[in-house]
Amino acid sequence: MKAVIDARVLFTGIFKEDSAERSLVKAVESGLIRFIYSAATQNELMVMIKNRALEGHRAVTPSEFKQLASLVEDALKFGVVPDSVRVEPEPGGEWLAGDSPLNKYVAAAIAGGADYLVSNEPEIRRLDEKISLPDGRRLRVLGAREFRRILSKAG
Repeated sequence: MKAVIDARVLFTGIFKEDSAERSLVKAVESGLIRFIYSAATQNELMVMIKNRALEGHRAVTPSEFKQLASLVEDALKFGVVPDSVRVEPEPGGEWLAGDSPLNKYVAAAIAGGADYLVSNEPEIRRLDEKISLPDGRRLRVLGAREFRRILSKAG
């Protein structure tokens, strides 16, 4: 199964041990999910880590950031994340109003032919089954907990 997972879900999965998000990170690492990403989605994750963007997570020191950045980059580049696919979406797609920064996830999902886009953001969740992929399927947009339930049935 192919999925785009938004940076906030991945960020939480990296730092929050006992969470639905962590189970998704483990599923990506194990190859259960074919992880689709773009330069823009990867960059957002790196910025979030660098800026310690989410409340409730301990601060990331500069040396930890360098280590995390290197691990993420290497994991994606050198196949440590099995079956990861970097896509280069066509510019200009706007599925969410006001030039939403979340459009980059929809663009990556379409470019990669994803089965799922995983996000806990209400703005993007409203798109569930409203976006047609080039092969005629509808893109499923689910939260982390919902997607974990699907994974538990599949794996």
